[in-house]
Amino acid sequence: MGRKKKIDQSSNFSVLKMEKQVANTPVCRCRNNKWVNWGRKNLYPQDLLDLYSQSPTLKACVSFAVQALVGNGIDWDRMQVTSEQVTANYEYGFEELLRRVSLDYFVYGSFALQIIKNKDNRTYSFWHVPMEFVRCSPRDEDGKINSYWICSDWSATASTAPVEVDSLVMRPDEDWNLKSGVPYLYCYETYTPQNTYYSSPIWSQAIKAVMSEIEMIQFDLRSASNVFCPAGALSLPPVSEESQKQAIINSIQSMFTSADGAQQLLIAFREDADDNPIQFTPFVASQDNVDLFSTSNDRNINRILSTFGISSRSLIGYPEDNVGFNSEGQLLETAFNLYNTLSGNHSRQCIVGVLNQMLKANGIDVEIVLKPLSFLGDENSDDTDTTAPEQTDDTSESNINEPETDKEK
Repeated sequence: MGRKKKIDQSSNFSVLKMEKQVANTPVCRCRNNKWVNWGRKNLYPQDLLDLYSQSPTLKACVSFAVQALVGNGIDWDRMQVTSEQVTANYEYGFEELLRRVSLDYFVYGSFALQIIKNKDNRTYSFWHVPMEFVRCSPRDEDGKINSYWICSDWSATASTAPVEVDSLVMRPDEDWNLKSGVPYLYCYETYTPQNTYYSSPIWSQAIKAVMSEIEMIQFDLRSASNVFCPAGALSLPPVSEESQKQAIINSIQSMFTSADGAQQLLIAFREDADDNPIQFTPFVASQDNVDLFSTSNDRNINRILSTFGISSRSLIGYPEDNVGFNSEGQLLETAFNLYNTLSGNHSRQCIVGVLNQMLKANGIDVEIVLKPLSFLGDENSDDTDTTAPEQTDDTSESNINEPETDKEK
């Protein structure tokens, strides 16, 4: 939150001095003259993963965004090449690489690729590097990042030492000037306000909505375990010693509760000295509070959807009333076209544009063509076998380099 700073006591105005930290954005500082921390504890990607693994809506949105970007796969026939000609490395091809970098792009806002020049001194191998493993070095006087650091566990850098890898800026092949067998790292960069080192995911503005949804899920779990209300309140006479009080509580809990978590019991010790017997007051659940948070949860879902540009929750598998359309397919098709206009086309251009430069670097002067998705059920599948053109480049395993890890450095 901003704070005001007076310019002149006699003036009737003031300027707003912004704090260095903005909500929902990580703190990025270099504390060791090596890498720039991503988050206050350098574990911001792990925090994003934690939210991603617990929020069904966020998981569904990311899965839809990835599938919408990849579509029905790469159209090799229209590209007039075969998947064997454009393998990313000896383990997987460009279609798998496309899916991996797309997932990182929507979860973290960026993706990383390790690039190694093969032994033929002409082609390159491209390996996906999980973005949570990557940290960047400080920018130089020209504002460029000259190297990155890779570590499989940034919470234990003493036992898993980070490895420094030179950075690579995507340029035409003649400008790369890479050494054969030496790994280089490319990280996708896009402008992000208040963060000059790491990109933010498109759903960062909905982090609080994601956290709220997770709390709703935990509330539902507790409610189901406790039969939607505590069992009641048990009032006991006063006890002089704290140890005796705790012993009574433990004894009662062992009687009324179990590992099944059937119900909970509220225990209170009276402060009066009257010789009153033990009293038990049962709790009765209110019928009006059963769906108390349902509308709040709907608002959280809508906020998450809006950050992705998804206009209909049906696209992520949530039920929705079909209003004004003759079929559910038309509703989905219209919502999908709107998503592509708002967000999908831009994301596809960002990722596919990088992969196209990688193809050109390997001497494949064609652009990637993706088969579009359709929700109308009128797609014509073509199962006719096509003869692949004769492969001229050597893509055998002996010609392709393996990615370098922090253990091999």
